[in-house]
Amino acid sequence: MSGKLQRYRLHQREEGLASFLVTAIMIIVISLIVLGFGVLARRENQTALDRQLSTQAYYAAESGVNDAIKAIQAYQAANPALATNPPSKTNCSNTKSDPYLALSSSSSFSLSSGGKASYSCLLIFTQPSSLVYDSTTSKVINIQDNSGASFQSLSIEWLDSNFTNQAAFNNCPSRGTFPASWPDKCDADVLRVDLVPAAALESVTPLKALESQTFTVFLYPSTAKVGPTITYNPSPSGEGAIVSAGCINTGCSATINNLNQNQYYMRVTAMYGIPQNITITGQDANGVADFSHGQAVIDSTGRAQNELRRIEVRTTINNLNNGFFPAQALQLKDSICKRFYITPNVGGGVPGNPNPGEPNFDSTALADPAACSLI
Repeated sequence: MSGKLQRYRLHQREEGLASFLVTAIMIIVISLIVLGFGVLARRENQTALDRQLSTQAYYAAESGVNDAIKAIQAYQAANPALATNPPSKTNCSNTKSDPYLALSSSSSFSLSSGGKASYSCLLIFTQPSSLVYDSTTSKVINIQDNSGASFQSLSIEWLDSNFTNQAAFNNCPSRGTFPASWPDKCDADVLRVDLVPAAALESVTPLKALESQTFTVFLYPSTAKVGPTITYNPSPSGEGAIVSAGCINTGCSATINNLNQNQYYMRVTAMYGIPQNITITGQDANGVADFSHGQAVIDSTGRAQNELRRIEVRTTINNLNNGFFPAQALQLKDSICKRFYITPNVGGGVPGNPNPGEPNFDSTALADPAACSLI
């Protein structure tokens, strides 16, 4: 009897074990879920904070760019002789010999907003190894070798500024054909390049020098992979050639060689008016050429706590389009009307016209304001 009672009591003590295990497991699972939600919440908060700090660092870097532009402009105003070729700033730290230090709005290149954001490094390169212009349809570019050596060649690369992913050139028209409108599926416009030595503008007879030394070429997009090498030949036999450029998925390119001057003016024109991203590089006797009197590259690093943002911006040092060298010969705010009169010479000729049978040109009509209303 006592043995049966003992076994019965033992069975009674084991009845709540399953409930205890289930409860323990549920507590562990719930704890893990709560812990997971906590980790996700902290991670989300950290992500939001990092995003905010990254934005602050970016704005701090932009502030550095603006301060650098102001410092360059102040240097140009204070040093007119060096206005088109200001010095570079190649060290993050500021020293008393820094040419821009005394010209900055504060005592050093450092921005602080409650100690939370600053630009920790600001570099200015005024002799870059390339000239880059974004969204350009027509521009006059000053190309000058910083070392004073003569250029041997100049390379130009271009691409539509609105291309997506990899550019496509399989649908470009055949070379030499100029359709009424450029197809959207061809990611580069026809580029007209006019190149003239700067010495031609300093000639005693600049008009004749421009006529004899200006080289013009039309660069046509194609499926060729390698960019052509074009010989600088401003003679009538080499003028106005239409050349197939080499195009890959990063853009089209061509090289002009046989150069022997250290300064040129180049006008690039997108024939169909489609904005192009244009990059120019050069070679001289020393190898890759550095350009002066053209662009300044500003490298600014912003910091907000542990977040860093680095941006690079180019600014024009000597904007020829707003100065002495326009992109075109004549530019008006309103439309212009031209009317020419050609009348037969009936009365036996006029003084200065030895051929009585030739027509005469009445130049007074050019100054007649009413001529336009007659058209």
